[in-house]
Amino acid sequence: MGCFDGTIKTSEYRPCRVNGKNALFHRWGKSEKVVLQSKRILSREMSKEFDAICKEAMETRIIPHYMDFDIISNTVAIVEFEDGVVREVNPENVIFLDSDHHFEGYIWEER
Repeated sequence: MGCFDGTIKTSEYRPCRVNGKNALFHRWGKSEKVVLQSKRILSREMSKEFDAICKEAMETRIIPHYMDFDIISNTVAIVEFEDGVVREVNPENVIFLDSDHHFEGYIWEER
């Protein structure tokens, strides 16, 4: 049995609201962000230049020996708003408007 790849298999998009705005849900996606941090205590001069050092490291993909990095990833929803703008939004901000028929046929145990 295969795993869910985040794509809805029909041509229909799910209507939803995102922060009170009408939208169409397209699919789930993944967002990644690289976070740089110093392995040592920086001098006052270096701490002032830290943002510039990070920017250069991201552009050149060369990480100085005194820095380390982490990759932070999270799930996002890809939605399209009524004005045609497509955005990545956090899942907790999405309210699906068609959930009533998606839950038909499921048996929920009473607790």
